[in-house]
Amino acid sequence: MNIWEGVYASFKEVPASGPGFNGERWTSASFSKLPQLETPSYNSSLLAVVAALAGNGSKPVKILDFGGGAGLTYAAMLRSMPKPPKLDCHIVENPGVCAQGEKAFSGDKRLRFHRELPKLKGADIIHAQSSLQYIQDWRGLLSKLTGYKAKYLILTDLPAGDFPTYASAQVYYESRIPHWFFNLNEVVELLRNRSYGLTLKTRFLGTYLGAYGGYPQENFPIENRIGKAYNLLFTRL
Repeated sequence: MNIWEGVYASFKEVPASGPGFNGERWTSASFSKLPQLETPSYNSSLLAVVAALAGNGSKPVKILDFGGGAGLTYAAMLRSMPKPPKLDCHIVENPGVCAQGEKAFSGDKRLRFHRELPKLKGADIIHAQSSLQYIQDWRGLLSKLTGYKAKYLILTDLPAGDFPTYASAQVYYESRIPHWFFNLNEVVELLRNRSYGLTLKTRFLGTYLGAYGGYPQENFPIENRIGKAYNLLFTRL
């Protein structure tokens, strides 16, 4: 069975038939989706969207990206914008990744890499993707990040759910890496106490063990499984 058939130059040429969107089948199918409606899921960060909206002035948009890798999210953000705003981007990473990024973006004056949190005079956007879960003192890190008093704070791919925060070992080839699974409300309340309110909450889809979807945790008790991680956008109150 085909979903589309034919190539036509105009609507009038298409051999339309049936009730289409006015039929009972479409109406019933649309209505039946409401009870099962889930939080929207994405496989990309909200950073590009927020940066595009924040960049409507003459001053550069200052972004602090904690755990931003060698610049992958930065490059994706640039490709998303037909006319990127003025940018002042700072990526915090481990020394090896910083060295790779500095080599890859050696001619880009909009981006700088840091081995530790830099001393900046504020920021417009704080972004942390797939990184908070690897920080032992994650509460302390969030307190430091909120100290930049950015208007927006984005947490991408945050493994969180309705269970007490717990730690686990992430298996990465020959390595076992300590990894947090957060209680979602604990993170939200901590940031609220630091003057950040939750503005947007979506789910995160990734590729794990060659499959696209949520976290594969079939070996965990049901009450400790997250299903899909979260993308969270906070706004300074």
